Amino acid sequence: MISKPKLRANDYAKIRIIVINVFIIILLASISSIFANYAYMQLFNPDFKIIILDSNDKDFYVNDTGIIGIQIDSSRFKEYDLPVLLQTWEIPKGLDAKIAPEIGLPRFKSNLILNISKDADPGEKDLIICGISSNGKSKYCRLKLNIKPRSNDALRNLSQN
Repeated sequence: MISKPKLRANDYAKIRIIVINVFIIILLASISSIFANYAYMQLFNPDFKIIILDSNDKDFYVNDTGIIGIQIDSSRFKEYDLPVLLQTWEIPKGLDAKIAPEIGLPRFKSNLILNISKDADPGEKDLIICGISSNGKSKYCRLKLNIKPRSNDALRNLSQN
C-alpha cells in the first residue's frame, strides 16, 4: 500500500502563496484586457459628439429670433470621417428651428436659428438636437430654452388678471 505524503505547515504556506500569485496574475490579465479593449475602441472606433457653443440655458423673447452655435467634433483619438446630419426634434409650439449648415464632416460648426412667434407660450422649453451619421450612429443633445414674454406682453398679461 502506498502512503500519502504528509504536508508540513510550511508546505501549506507555499501553496497559499502560489494560489495568491495565480489570483493576482488572473486579476492583472483581466485589467490589462479591459484597458486594451478601451484603447482599441478609442483608436479604431471613432465617434462624434454634439457641443453647444453657447450656454445650454438660453433666454429668448416672444416674437424674436435667436442663434445658437453648435459644433460637431470627434470624441475619440481617431478623427470621425463620416458626414453627420443635424436635425431638431420635439420643437415646442410657436418655435421654428432651422440648422445651417445641416450636414458636414466633423469638426464642423453650425447654427441653430430660432424664430419665436408671438404665439409661443412663455416658459422653459426643451428642444432636442440630433446628429445622425451615414453609418447609422446617432447622438442627441437636449437644449433648454427659456421663452420670456416681451415687457409690454407681460404688462398686458398682468392687466388682464
